[in-house]
Amino acid sequence: MFEKIIASKIYTKSSGEILIMKEMILLILVSCLSLSFISFSVLAGMENYLHEAMKHTQAAMSSTNEKAIVQHATQAITQANAAKDEQKYQEDKNFIDEGLRSLDETVNKGRKGEVEAAQEAARKAFEHFKNASSTLPRAPH
Repeated sequence: MFEKIIASKIYTKSSGEILIMKEMILLILVSCLSLSFISFSVLAGMENYLHEAMKHTQAAMSSTNEKAIVQHATQAITQANAAKDEQKYQEDKNFIDEGLRSLDETVNKGRKGEVEAAQEAARKAFEHFKNASSTLPRAPH
């Protein structure tokens, strides 16, 4: 349909020139679509790291075993660092930094056997990650 509109506007062009113009338009459309898919993939990657960090943080929050808390918090730290590396907005990085500080506290409290304090630190980390995730643009599914 788009090609018909453009082709109908070109009355004096030869069929060879119209064909070249159609190919150029098609190339431009394909290029735009490719760029948009790449952009969405990058955004989805950022969300996936942060989502994984949030899942492990939630697991640390609900665990009653100090070893499990430390394990989940450590995995959340790895994922949160990956998400932070992908962030381009300073506000998101600040929320993730705060979450990482809370996760460090979670690990320290968990290693000391202070389960309730570790769970509370994990709750704080989760809130920071939730704030960071709310500032991310959403990629279409």
